[in-house]
Amino acid sequence: MDTIELKSSLYNLIDRTKDIDILQAIEILLKKQFKSLEISELDDEFELSDEHKKNLDERLESYQKNPKDLISWEKVKEQIYK
Repeated sequence: MDTIELKSSLYNLIDRTKDIDILQAIEILLKKQFKSLEISELDDEFELSDEHKKNLDERLESYQKNPKDLISWEKVKEQIYK
């Protein structure tokens, strides 16, 4: 299998995958690979809006005030798959 066929095959598998855990694992692997490249170029293309920044700040503040007020990933999955 040459590079183009492999990329096409991987793209098709990723595109059909609905399992978020698998997609997140793929994302982690790709990010590790790209760290050896000039990843800052990719980061420049993405910027959070002021609204998103505000939302993240509010969520961080909420977490800092109540760090134990969390739902585990297992409980989230249980609720989703009910």
